[in-house]
Amino acid sequence: MAILKNRNEREIELASKINVYQDKISNLKINNNKTTEKKVLLTDVVADGYLLQTVFNVEL
Repeated sequence: MAILKNRNEREIELASKINVYQDKISNLKINNNKTTEKKVLLTDVVADGYLLQTVFNVEL
């Protein structure tokens, strides 16, 4: 009988630990609101001008 009593006590202890962890998990806030900064896109004209000035050293 002592073996069964110890087993039941362990099962109850494990079940209570599982409940505590489940409560902690349910209390976590999940942040799905990802804010992404929009990057400025260059136009072809601006990109060509930049390349001509910096790479080829051409004055516009």
